[in-house]
Amino acid sequence: GGSEVGAAKRGTRKATESKPETAAASCRPRMPPGLLSARRIERSIVYAELGYYLFFLLTVPMLLWRYGDTLRYDMGMGSGDPVCDELTKWILDGGGMIDGSRCIFTPEGGGRGIIATTRLSHRQTYSVVPLDLCMWEKTLKDRSAIAEPVLINDPVVQNFAGHPWGPNSTGDPWRLILAVDYERQLGEKSYWSAFFKSMPEKPTSPLWWSDAQFDEIQSPRLAFETIKLRDSIKDAYDVLFPHLTEAHPEVYAGMNITLESFTWATLQVWGRAFDADAQDPEDKNRRTWMLVPFIDLVNHQSYVGSYYGDEEATYGVNDENAFSCWATECFTAGAEIFQSYGSHKSSSHYFLYYGFIPTGFEQSDFVSFKVTPEVEARFAPNSWKMGYAGADGRITEGFLHQLVRAVVIQRKHTAAGLTLEEGKEKALVASTAEVVADATAWRAVLGYLLEQIDGTLAALPTTLEQDEKAMDELDFEYDRWVQLTVRVRYKRILHTIRSNLIFRLASDVNTESSWEYEEQSWSIVYQVDTVNMRRSKALEAESLYEIELNPDVVLLATPIA
Repeated sequence: GGSEVGAAKRGTRKATESKPETAAASCRPRMPPGLLSARRIERSIVYAELGYYLFFLLTVPMLLWRYGDTLRYDMGMGSGDPVCDELTKWILDGGGMIDGSRCIFTPEGGGRGIIATTRLSHRQTYSVVPLDLCMWEKTLKDRSAIAEPVLINDPVVQNFAGHPWGPNSTGDPWRLILAVDYERQLGEKSYWSAFFKSMPEKPTSPLWWSDAQFDEIQSPRLAFETIKLRDSIKDAYDVLFPHLTEAHPEVYAGMNITLESFTWATLQVWGRAFDADAQDPEDKNRRTWMLVPFIDLVNHQSYVGSYYGDEEATYGVNDENAFSCWATECFTAGAEIFQSYGSHKSSSHYFLYYGFIPTGFEQSDFVSFKVTPEVEARFAPNSWKMGYAGADGRITEGFLHQLVRAVVIQRKHTAAGLTLEEGKEKALVASTAEVVADATAWRAVLGYLLEQIDGTLAALPTTLEQDEKAMDELDFEYDRWVQLTVRVRYKRILHTIRSNLIFRLASDVNTESSWEYEEQSWSIVYQVDTVNMRRSKALEAESLYEIELNPDVVLLATPIA
């Protein structure tokens, strides 16, 4: 009996499950066995906690990486950069306004910039800096020990820097440069110490380069202009020093004014100073140079406008007492804010004075064509002495006309058996109609130019393809990046010129519309107020690359006015 009871107990579940179900029981919803068991509930909780932890382990670092600086700033914990924090506090304590923006430091970006901390609408003011905080002639006279004895009364400074201060004197802000070099060396004693800390320790500039680095840009014209600019700083330094330190020992006591420190100050002013109202009661229209803290940290972008100045009252601040900055477009929170340093400036100007060439913007790229002095002497007055070609590769038509006219006149000299001087006496000329109609002369000039372009490209140490590949493979190194950018930009123009010449030689050579590429009228080379027939050399010093022509075979004549 006992065994049967045990068997019954052991088989209770089996027996129960094996009973036939009634119709009512079969209609009940069946629940999976053990669905709500304590073990399953416990396991589900463990899985949920694990997923919760994994979510935070993965997403929180990503959020902190992306928004950590902004969160820290919004919580009043600073920007993460003590220099930015000190500069911001100094401006706010001085009565300034910083709203919707903040200073950041990005090593990969090469320095400091300004980002939006909230959504900024187009033309929304995000910074107002009182003029009392800015560094210009009025505040220097009020706050700097160098002002009266050196900047105002020293005869050498007066003679060298001219009078008055600012753009209306010599064109270079030497007084402001002297003040920057002096005040920076005061360190914490300077009223502008927080401002100087925000400036780069060594501004990016080719003026620091060695001769070997100049060779890397493969452009004798650009290297020449860079060295000339560097020499001009040295010449200024030699005029001013050691005269100033010897004439004013009480001012310069303990100072170490060197060519390097003077160059540093010059680059800071050239690259950061604004053109502002001088507030001169004797000349209401006079402008001056001004360094504006915080606002000068805004980086350049070519496609935007320039929305800053001292002409507009904002946030109740009188427009005569503040310098304001407005958003050039709509910016989302975290986006870097940009201003244009000037769309009318050439790429070489940016290279020389700012140490970079704007990316993705070819309006200011161009190369030049220059004839030798001997050939230029044969050209008529008030004619195109130089030619240019921008990103569209179209050579200045007036310059081409001048070259073709020389060939046409030479042919007349030869046919008449006259020398150059005899031709002048008989006033052998070529009318515009003759020049336009002479396809043979056009073909000779365009063919010569094509030979020069081919020769130039063949003589360069590297090809365009090699430079583009080197840029793609470059582990970012700023000076190297600038060198490659220069080379790529002018070589692209040379290749476009070559394609244009080949196309025109196969078309109507004497028709201006016979270029392969459409005219890019926004290019700087078409801005007649900058360069024109009477001022054809206006852009010579700002060419990325220059080709010197000496077409003795083709151009042997003098165009006669």
